[in-house]
Amino acid sequence: MKIKFDVTQFLLQNGFQTPTGISRVELAYAKHLLDQTDYDVSFVTSYPPFLNRIDRSKIEDYVHATELCWSADGDAKKNVAQRRRAAFSAVGNATKNGILHREKLSQTPPNSTEIYLSVSGWRLPTPWVASWLLKHPETKPVFLLHDIIPLSHPEYVRKKSQRKYKVYLERILQCGALILANSEDTKHKLSEHCTSKNIPVPQIETLPLGISPSAGHKPVPRNSTTPYFMIIGTVEPRKNHLLLIEAWKRMLAEADGKQVPKLFIVGKLGWSGSKILNTLNQDDALKDHIVHITGASDETIEKMLQQATGVLFPSFVEGYGLPLVEALDKRVPVICSDLAVFRELGGEHPRYVPYDDIEGWISAIQDLTNQSPSDRMAEIERLEGFSAYQWTDHFAQLDRLLRALPDKASI
Repeated sequence: MKIKFDVTQFLLQNGFQTPTGISRVELAYAKHLLDQTDYDVSFVTSYPPFLNRIDRSKIEDYVHATELCWSADGDAKKNVAQRRRAAFSAVGNATKNGILHREKLSQTPPNSTEIYLSVSGWRLPTPWVASWLLKHPETKPVFLLHDIIPLSHPEYVRKKSQRKYKVYLERILQCGALILANSEDTKHKLSEHCTSKNIPVPQIETLPLGISPSAGHKPVPRNSTTPYFMIIGTVEPRKNHLLLIEAWKRMLAEADGKQVPKLFIVGKLGWSGSKILNTLNQDDALKDHIVHITGASDETIEKMLQQATGVLFPSFVEGYGLPLVEALDKRVPVICSDLAVFRELGGEHPRYVPYDDIEGWISAIQDLTNQSPSDRMAEIERLEGFSAYQWTDHFAQLDRLLRALPDKASI
C-alpha cells in the first residue's frame, strides 16, 4: 500500500512547546507510519507546485525531538526545543537547496493507486493539492475530521477561521475518497450538514482517537492535604472556564470556614484566553485557589492527575475529548458537560452536569471534595469498568478501512 502522509502542518507547529490535541494525533500517526513495513510510506510537505518528499531520517529526528520537548520541563524544555527547531531547520534547508525529492503530482503513474493522507484539520489540503486530487482518481484522498465547530458554533472561533474552515470542508467533501470522523457525534453532525446543504454525503467512517497505554490504572494515594481539581485544555471561551471561576467565587463566599479545593487551569492561552484569565486578577481571593499552568510536560500533568480529586470539563461544545478519556483511563473521577460526544466517550462513568447549571457544578465538586475514604474508593472502583480505545485499536481499524477503499486490488 502506498501512502503519502502530509506533515506540513505538523512541521509548522515546531515553534509551540505545548501540544494541541490535533498535534498529538499528528505525532501518533507519524510514529505509527515510521514503524510500518507493510506500507510504502512517503512523508511529504505540500508547497506548490510540488509534493516534497522528506528524507525518513529527518522525520525521525523531528518526531524524537518533539517527544522530548513535550516530556520536558523548565530549562530542559528550552534545550530540547532548540533541538526540535534544528530538526525542523534541517527539513527547511533541504527543501530550499533541492535536496528533497520533489515530485510533480502530475507525474504519478496513471495506472497506480496510492493514498494521500491528512490528519491535520482544516489547514490541509492546500488549494492546488485539492484541485489536482479532483483530476486524478488513482490517488485516494483520506482525511481525518476532528469537528465541525466553526460551522455548528461559529461564536467560538475567529471570523477568519470560520471562512477558512468552510473552504476546507468544501475541499474534502469534493475530493475525499474517505472521511474519517473521530466520533459518531462528528459523523452525525457532518451528515446533517451535507443533508441541509443538499451536498452528496461522502463515505464517512467513525474512527475514534486512541491513547497510549497507561502505566497503571489506579491513582496513587494522595499525599496532598489540599484537595484540587484540574481543567485540561486550551484556555478559550468554548471550554467554559468562566463557569468554574464563578463557581469558585461562590464556594469561597459561602465557605464559612470550610475548606475550598484548589483549581489548576492547565493549558496554553487560545483565542480570547487572556480575557478569561484577567478575571482572576480582579479578585485577590481567587489567586490563592485558582492557578494557571502553561508549558507543563506530559509527565508533570500525569503526576498531577494521579493525585487530583477530579478533572472538570464544562465545555459548551467539543469535537472529542482526549484529556477526558485519559483521566478516566487513570481512574480519576470526571465531571463534565452533558454533551453527546462526552457520553459517547465516557459512557456511565463521568458525572454529567449541564454546562449552564452552576449550582449543579458546585454540588458535584463539593461532593467529590468531601468524600470519605470509603466513598473515594467506591468512586474509583466504579471507574474500573471503563475501557479506553488505544492507538493500537485505532491503527488496526485504519488499516482495514484503507484496504477496503475502491480499487484495492491495485493498491
